[in-house]
Amino acid sequence: MAHLFLITTTVIGGFNYSISKIVMPDFIQPSAIILIRGASAILFFWIFHLLFIKEKITERKDYLKLLICAIFGITANQILFYEGLNLTTPINASLLQCVVPIFVLILSVWMMQEKLTWLKILGILSGATGAILLLLASKNTELTGAQKGDIMVMFNAISYAIFLVLVRPLTHKYDPMTVVKWVFLFGTIMSIPFGYNQLMQVNWTTIPHYVLLSLAFIILFATIINYYLNVGVLRYVPTSVAGIYIYLQPVIASIVAISMGKDSFSYEKLAFSVLIFGGVYLVSKKK
Repeated sequence: MAHLFLITTTVIGGFNYSISKIVMPDFIQPSAIILIRGASAILFFWIFHLLFIKEKITERKDYLKLLICAIFGITANQILFYEGLNLTTPINASLLQCVVPIFVLILSVWMMQEKLTWLKILGILSGATGAILLLLASKNTELTGAQKGDIMVMFNAISYAIFLVLVRPLTHKYDPMTVVKWVFLFGTIMSIPFGYNQLMQVNWTTIPHYVLLSLAFIILFATIINYYLNVGVLRYVPTSVAGIYIYLQPVIASIVAISMGKDSFSYEKLAFSVLIFGGVYLVSKKK
């Protein structure tokens, strides 16, 4: 059942890249989508927590930790992702998301939580090379601002990696749902200055039904169900097992993007994919 949940979240994530491009920027701007997602997630997680978890934060200093996690896990993470995806292509964004485990390793080594081996060094170099080549290649595309978008998605991956390292101690202390509800609350509140004007500019009466359905997918599947399944599945499988499924997301994202006419694949991207996937495999490999 746990692997079924992991496959489900991976498929949802793969579809989310192209479906998000349907909504933005013609109908709803990226930062406005973040506020809509955040408000929906807050409503769901707080009601769910009130009915089933009912756990309280025991130490005041943990609120500060949750606030810091919210900065990297929601505010910076979501703004960089959606603003970056708005400029770049679904395939590029999904490939660059795969470097998250590499940044997690670098941060873990820096914080002396993990030892650095030659195999992991090779993985870091391989993944970094693939990501850098992808960034350089995006400069030559016809898509305006593609390289800027790729850089933003890259920093989104760094931000999310920092979040994963910081949030780990809190998930050992509290129920994951308790952590998520506070992180979403703080993160969405801090996102208001970035997305408020964009949200006020949305003309809901002129948005076609297929765009509203795409937005509903983002809210229901890519936000609520994805976070719910991800939180629940980590009770049954280690993060290392869950991390394996990161390889599938660019494959699904590529198939969906090409079939929807949102992107195209090339041998160049294939080569960069091999470097990035190889790097992630090496840094995730046990002795």
